This record gives sequence, structure tokens and C-alpha cells, in this order.
Amino acid sequence: MLKTTFVLFAALWMTGCATNRPASLDTPVHSEKGIIYRYQYAMTSPDSQPGMEFKDGMIFCRVLPGELSIGLDIINLSDAPITIDWNEVRLIDPEGGSHRILHNMVLLRDLHRTHTPTVIMPQGVLNESVAPMDYAFLDFSGWQQRPIFPKTEEALEFNGLKYGVSLPVKTEERVSTYLFEIEVTGVTRDVIVR
Repeated sequence: MLKTTFVLFAALWMTGCATNRPASLDTPVHSEKGIIYRYQYAMTSPDSQPGMEFKDGMIFCRVLPGELSIGLDIINLSDAPITIDWNEVRLIDPEGGSHRILHNMVLLRDLHRTHTPTVIMPQGVLNESVAPMDYAFLDFSGWQQRPIFPKTEEALEFNGLKYGVSLPVKTEERVSTYLFEIEVTGVTRDVIVR
């Protein structure tokens, strides 16, 4: 019996799974490579600064450029309500062209409707994003939006270009128009492995 067990164990050891590599070790490693383009920005107006924030006695505004839109975080620093009329807000392209905007609460199908102004109470915060209205288009798959800052090879041509958001802010006494101008200070091309 002992001899049979030993022979059986030796046979299993020589021909069994102990000598075979698991299939996962024999499978070649496949990785996907992708290219990503990253932008660096600086605010050049109303004040030239490396950060993307502006503050005066009326508002604090943080500008957040993205592929399809430009985000605006606005805080009312005054003691009275302020109003932003989205029908008057414009995106300024590098050639100086002025574009009517969509903001994030507007559906693409409502493009040509009048936008309702937004009232920000004292110390109130508004998080919005704006995109050029004429960058939206309808194709066979539905509404699409052309990027402001594309993530394709075309991005390399954007280095040094300036975009702006003209933002009229109304108080009871007057309208103050802010021009938040941002410059693309660099574009890098990185290879990522997934």
C-alpha cells in the first residue's frame, strides 16, 4: 500500500498541475495606450495673476476652464442682491468674436429661448458653467457640442490663445461688466497606459 501511494504521488507530481503554468501566466500582457492633452491656464484680466480667481468689493469669481464649458463660481460679497442676465453674458474667442452662451441649467433643445436672469443674495454662491451657443449643433445622434478646449492633437495649437467671459453684474444702482480673460499658457501631450 505504501509503495502504491508513493508511485501514485510521484506520477501526479511529474505529470500533474504542479509542472504546468497557470494560463494567466502564459497570456501575454496587453495594455492600452492613450494620449491625453492637458492645458495650463492663467487669468490675464481683470487682474493678471497665475491663479484663476478674482475678488473685489462686489464679487469673488473663480474661473474653471473645461473641455466643453468654462465654469464660474461666483460669490456675492456685497450687502445687496446682484443679478446676472444670461442673455447679456458673452464668451469671447481668440479672434475677438463674441458668442451668446448656454449656461448649465439650459437644455440644448431650448437654445433659442430667453434665459432667466439669476439673482444672487448677499453672501450667496452660484456655480455655473457657460459654453458658446453656436458650438452646439444637431446631428443624427442628437445634440452635440463642439469643445472649447479640445482634448485631441488640435490642442497643441491652442498654446498662447486667450478666451474671455464678459459677465455683466447688475446691482440696484448700476451694471458692472467684468471681463474674465484666460490665456492658455501651455499644453502638454502625455501618453497614458491603462
